[in-house]
Amino acid sequence: TLTYEYTDGNGCVNTDQKDIEVFALPTVNIDEPNDLCEDASPITLTASPAGGSFSGNGVTSDEFDPALAGVGTHIIMYEYTDSEGCVNTDSKDIEVFALPVVTMNEAADVCENEGLVLLTATPSGGVFSGSGVTGNQFDPSIGAGSYPILYEYVDSEGCLNSDSKDIEVFALPTVNLMQPDNLCEDAASITLVGTPAGGTFSGAGVTGDEFDPALAGIGTHTLTYEYEDANGCKNEDTKDITVFALPVVNMNEPNDV
Repeated sequence: TLTYEYTDGNGCVNTDQKDIEVFALPTVNIDEPNDLCEDASPITLTASPAGGSFSGNGVTSDEFDPALAGVGTHIIMYEYTDSEGCVNTDSKDIEVFALPVVTMNEAADVCENEGLVLLTATPSGGVFSGSGVTGNQFDPSIGAGSYPILYEYVDSEGCLNSDSKDIEVFALPTVNLMQPDNLCEDAASITLVGTPAGGTFSGAGVTGDEFDPALAGIGTHTLTYEYEDANGCKNEDTKDITVFALPVVNMNEPNDV
């Protein structure tokens, strides 16, 4: 209650009184938003009492978009005006985390008969996935073709990023060693034939692309033809060849006549 007192020139006093009410500010609280990764979906902001307005970087109406705000710490403000016209605010910080930088190292292309390929990436501790992948290894025996390998990594803030690389598995060349005829031990050397041309022959009695039965000796011998294609993939074919001993021949001595 406010009182106004006045005394005139005759010493007469009079007063008037009026009441003035002081309103408490509304209690305003913005609910703590979770920190986000920069690729997260927009979140809905909430506060009490309802009906106020949000503001700040990345804020549109009652939504916060981390991609719009950008990496860093942002102040989100909530302002509320009550029925008496009294205004109060609350603010909270929300942090937008950058995605981890993830790099999967390029794996060399391989032939389908090679051993397991070790997959590597940085930072370590992530997960590889894809056809032919077990743990951090790729098995080329899955067959010829191009395979995308995915590496996913989650950092200490829970932010996920990934990288991928293709690894190509080459089919082995089709190799055929033509079946050589079996030979007698005194037969002349024969020329071996394999396809595709340009490979290498090996085995007992083989010199270059020739097989010498006398050099090989009596018995059955395995000959191998190995061929390497333009991708560095090797394949081979084998054939057996038998060298026969000459028959033991004896003509009985006739008497002179």
